[in-house]
Amino acid sequence: MKKTILFLCFLLTPILFFANDGSDRFIQDIIWISCENLDEPYPKICKNNAEKLELLNKGLAICEKKSVEGSLGHQLSLASYHYFITKNTKRALYWANKCAEQGNADGMLLLYDAYKSGHGVIGDAEEALKWLWLASSLGNQHAKEFINHPTVINLFTDQKFANLVYERARQWMRDHPQAFFDPSAD
Repeated sequence: MKKTILFLCFLLTPILFFANDGSDRFIQDIIWISCENLDEPYPKICKNNAEKLELLNKGLAICEKKSVEGSLGHQLSLASYHYFITKNTKRALYWANKCAEQGNADGMLLLYDAYKSGHGVIGDAEEALKWLWLASSLGNQHAKEFINHPTVINLFTDQKFANLVYERARQWMRDHPQAFFDPSAD
């Protein structure tokens, strides 16, 4: 559980530094809620504090609006919020996919976790490792560490399995070139 909270705080920390639209309060409240009392579910924590709930709902509305407008940071916040806090995997994976389409490795790691654990989707080792491999190829340090874990390395010793994972990843890259290649870059 502590790893999940640390992962959540890690994913959301960058938003604290650039969100000046009120959603920064939303992010701070998510971290407060997730770290305040790990034994109680989200709604029970909020019921006891009307002010926090009001700030949370206001920030959530802002995040939703900004996410629909395409803000990657807000999309990642919503993906993390729904995946780790509300457990609404349908919404979480929707926003994680939006993040992945923009080349965000943290969104890809969330998709890796969902497919690895079967949260909101049918568990699929090939699909999970596709997302891990894609996140790693973008330079994400956590993904690189996961790929170097002995259990993952053992999976890739099966050449047929490895080829299936690589082909899925290559196909996704062909279908979403904007996530990996910036035509305006020097």
